Amino acid sequence: MNRLTELVISFFELVEAEGRELREQAQGVLRGAAMFFFGGVLLSAGVLTAVYALYLTLASRLGRPAAALIAALLLGAVGAALILKSRPSAKGGEAQNDDES
Repeated sequence: MNRLTELVISFFELVEAEGRELREQAQGVLRGAAMFFFGGVLLSAGVLTAVYALYLTLASRLGRPAAALIAALLLGAVGAALILKSRPSAKGGEAQNDDES
């Protein structure tokens, strides 16, 4: 009976230690996800600010409608290129990579 008691105690100690490790790992993942999210938000704000600066520069030379069209085409082209690059290839099912071609 003593051996069974030791086995049960050892099992619960192991469960406790694994729970602590899981909590530490989860906190690391959440921290990384938060940093990734806020980094993306700041990057988006920076890109939009740069496009707005381009718009203001072009608006004084070409007029507001032409400047808005150029800024929209620039953002649309970059967005389309990123979407096309992220699509899985027909061969491997992974995102396309120019180095593998």
